[in-house]
Amino acid sequence: MDRHTEKMRGNSRMMENASENILFPLLKSALWGAEPDENRLREATPAMWRQAAAIASVHGVTPLAYDGMSMLPENLLVPKDIKLAWALKTENAELKFRGQAEAAAHLAAFFASAGIRTVILKGFSLARCYPVPDHRECGDIDVWLCGDYAKGNGTISSAGMKVEVHTAKHSSFMFENTTVENHLTFLDTDRYSMGRILEPILSEIAERDGIVPMNLPGQNLPCRIYAPSADFEALFVMAHSAAHFAGRVRLRHICDWARFLYAHAGKIDFACLESALEKAHLSRFAGIFTFIAVHYLGLGREYTGGLLRHVNGNDMRIAERIMHDIAGQAFAKTLEGKSSAGILALKTRRFFREHWRFRLVYGCSMPLRILYFIKDHIKHPETILKPI
Repeated sequence: MDRHTEKMRGNSRMMENASENILFPLLKSALWGAEPDENRLREATPAMWRQAAAIASVHGVTPLAYDGMSMLPENLLVPKDIKLAWALKTENAELKFRGQAEAAAHLAAFFASAGIRTVILKGFSLARCYPVPDHRECGDIDVWLCGDYAKGNGTISSAGMKVEVHTAKHSSFMFENTTVENHLTFLDTDRYSMGRILEPILSEIAERDGIVPMNLPGQNLPCRIYAPSADFEALFVMAHSAAHFAGRVRLRHICDWARFLYAHAGKIDFACLESALEKAHLSRFAGIFTFIAVHYLGLGREYTGGLLRHVNGNDMRIAERIMHDIAGQAFAKTLEGKSSAGILALKTRRFFREHWRFRLVYGCSMPLRILYFIKDHIKHPETILKPI
């Protein structure tokens, strides 16, 4: 074994140790309010703490990790720079969350004045499931306007805001310095069968169950804003997580799933959920994803319905591989600042290296995926050299 390979394996082991001995115990504490496993944390070195900080940042769970850190006894030493950095990131996340929640409230009122109902997808709806909602980092605001997609775009345009449409799934616009995605469809029905199979099922559930008024976490502003039913959101969140996983899994998505199942105990029709997942060939992925929430993040099995029924030893090994990927993403090579040739080379290597995740979600062979890839880039040539 050469020195470079030995160094790479050493770094890999340290990243996994940082996840298992620091980050996961802290997240468990934050998610369920349990005291952290001090024995594992006492073995942590300053280097491991910094590795854990990098992993948490990439995966959008720093505020959660900080909540877990806040439960540690005073005699358990944590590097001061990590404490200060996590405290600052948590404060910034809170400010961003509150600003986005205020923007969402104003947007809902704006649409309501035009006779449009605003349903929040993911984001704030999932944040309500957390012990500290504003410690769930949010990105864009995803909305569904109950069939008024075109009217919503027109209302925004009439107010002087620019509406952009780069995909058949949704339009996007800026509202009070926040990116909003207005969904025409819930899932991507253009490329893969998963979206085409699940879209009519989601539409049927939405029509059957309707929508329910919700309060935005941390907001006292009067607004007319809604959330979908638990059955809708269970299927939508799993499909959304699967789509992200095929590209790059995020630890935040697993935390979302764990807290969602816990918060909606007794409200989810698991038979309906499992039937839909089976039709979309997502049962195996859902089982592995749920196993990770149980085994690594402490979700009780009693909240999982029959999702773990068919998880086997090979699936558990895939779960280990996923968690290895999660740790490694914090130190993966980035495309920022690279030449066009460098971007193409790195994207090509990543395309083949990560195909196993794509196959797990979509059941897609490499030749077929290459055809999809070519089709996407013919339609959107600007993405070929985009550093993502």
